Amino acid sequence: MIRALPAVLAARWALLLAAWVVGNPPFASPDEVDHYRRAIGISQGELIGKHTPELPGGVNDLQRKWNRNLAYSVEVPAGMGTPPIGCYNADAETSAECFAGHDPPDPETTEVSQVGNYPPLPYLAPAAVLQVADSPFTGDRLGRAAVALLCVAVLLVAALLLHDPRAPLVSLIGLLAAITPMAIFLGASLAASGFEICVAAAFAAALLRISRAPGTVSPSGAPFGVAPVAAWYAAGAA
Repeated sequence: MIRALPAVLAARWALLLAAWVVGNPPFASPDEVDHYRRAIGISQGELIGKHTPELPGGVNDLQRKWNRNLAYSVEVPAGMGTPPIGCYNADAETSAECFAGHDPPDPETTEVSQVGNYPPLPYLAPAAVLQVADSPFTGDRLGRAAVALLCVAVLLVAALLLHDPRAPLVSLIGLLAAITPMAIFLGASLAASGFEICVAAAFAAALLRISRAPGTVSPSGAPFGVAPVAAWYAAGAA
């Protein structure tokens, strides 16, 4: 059981992530519509769209001024247009059922993402699964699941790097404290934030592992954990 502790933790995180993937209404996570559009653009082979500073989103002038730097157009395939989430996300008394009958437009549409120039790496997995989606709702769920799977894999790497059989619980307590409920929630959202949090945790775990006293790091295993996690984090933060 002690040796399997990292896998047990990963399995528990996986269950929590899965609950959020299906339990959270479509596009209800922060800025999820914009992240969905970003992933859609990448799924079409467009790493970055056309800068459209004249079409910023936002509820006030300050937000719109900031979003002018981030607004990029995306060509959304037929049947994949985003639903009108404004019918519920601004009103605590209205459920997400208000757009249950949303019928996405048949022709291809042009939409604007307010995260249009974010680094593409966190969106590659969602973009891949969006290829098989037949509606924005399916696409959102599949994209969330892709991010969640990545987070589970990266957190398992972090747990394996930190786990010390001589003090199994103590060696993992920092990771347990770092992966908060909010981190799990974001890890089950179609967005870059959850991915970045999970990879940052794994990167920190890799640094802690190689900083341990000589003789406590397996020379055969640690470099294989440290190198890809470090590269992954660097690429995602670039």
